[in-house]
Amino acid sequence: MKRLYLRPQARGAGLGRSLAAAAVAHARERGFSRVVLDTIPEKMQTAVALYRSMGFRDAATYLPEPTPGALCLELTLR
Repeated sequence: MKRLYLRPQARGAGLGRSLAAAAVAHARERGFSRVVLDTIPEKMQTAVALYRSMGFRDAATYLPEPTPGALCLELTLR
């Protein structure tokens, strides 16, 4: 999952959760075994809390050259 972003005026209404849930549902429907993402926790504390509340857990990086300071998370789907 990449680039899930809401403009500041759209935040706080549950849209981020709805978009993330739709992405997870899409992955499940297509038979994926997991969803992975990365984010910058110092800048995206609310996003990290959202992902963790959805069951995402810390994961090893999936990128050959990870962004410095990035936190990688994954959600196992099966």
